[in-house]
Amino acid sequence: MDLRQALYVTALGMVLVFMALLVVMGVALVSERLFRARPEQEAEAPEQHSDEQTVEEESRIAAVIAASLAILDQEAEVEALASLPESVLTLERVPMGWKVAGRFAGMR
Repeated sequence: MDLRQALYVTALGMVLVFMALLVVMGVALVSERLFRARPEQEAEAPEQHSDEQTVEEESRIAAVIAASLAILDQEAEVEALASLPESVLTLERVPMGWKVAGRFAGMR
């Protein structure tokens, strides 16, 4: 393969890649314009809630928060009880030879 053919293939490949990128960009722009929300639809979307609805929503939120805190409190109590050790490890019941070996291993 000579240099001229190599340059031709390289240039053709670059042109094809950038043309494909331009096509993808064009499709993205067209789809964005097609599916963009209309300004009159955005103005109609927000609805005004009455004070009764607002109070009802706030009471529901408060109930959910209270229930969540109660569950977390119960889980904390269970974890505190589960984390207590059944017995404490001590070296008092271990023969003297093991105590000395442990101390020497700790000094290394």
